[in-house]
Amino acid sequence: MGQYWRTVNIDKREKIPSWDTKLGYYLFEDAPKTFHDTLYHPIRRTVFLPTSSLKNALPIRVNSLIGTATGILHLPNEEEVQEFADGLSWAGDRVICVGDYQEGDDLPPGLLNEEETAELADPESDAFDPNDGGTGLYSLNCHSVDTRLPSEILRDGFHNSFGLCVLRNLSRHIVVKLGHLALMRICWSSDPSVSMSGAGDIHRGQWAGDRFDIDNIVEEAAALWAAQNF
Repeated sequence: MGQYWRTVNIDKREKIPSWDTKLGYYLFEDAPKTFHDTLYHPIRRTVFLPTSSLKNALPIRVNSLIGTATGILHLPNEEEVQEFADGLSWAGDRVICVGDYQEGDDLPPGLLNEEETAELADPESDAFDPNDGGTGLYSLNCHSVDTRLPSEILRDGFHNSFGLCVLRNLSRHIVVKLGHLALMRICWSSDPSVSMSGAGDIHRGQWAGDRFDIDNIVEEAAALWAAQNF
């Protein structure tokens, strides 16, 4: 049947996507864009309505997700909207694109703390999704990310406020020149099945479990462009 993959946020216990797919398809569908969009920092602003389409959708979506589903008549206040936006962002969190053939203790060095290691070592732990039936990171009991929301609230809001954005690997203190390739470097599994030819050791990604963000750092980015010939 082949190996299936998903991107997991270890800190927030979230995943992209909710369905099963092979890496050869996963890397060239919506997952890289959604992953990229989750890395923006939420914008602090008085009116947090980045797009015209969001102006109609936001009150209902926010209300349903923060547990105050009172409909369009209840407009969320600034604090509620900001809390919702903060929860969408994966900036600074540990992320890994993991295959379902990953064996429990075969993980990037230093990925988990002692408490998490003990939790995942227990096959009876409620950390695992009983519907998956596995005991690896792929089977973590995670909430599925709505692929539309990070784009509408985080990315579009950021682009409407700033002009230049840079994707950074915070764990290694580097700027990622080709952001769409970052997902390929966080892949991890115990098995090399990736449904692609010539992929090499992509399943042992050097950045698996690293922390990333996208931020507006005009001066720093300009200096890097000059020094590294971006």
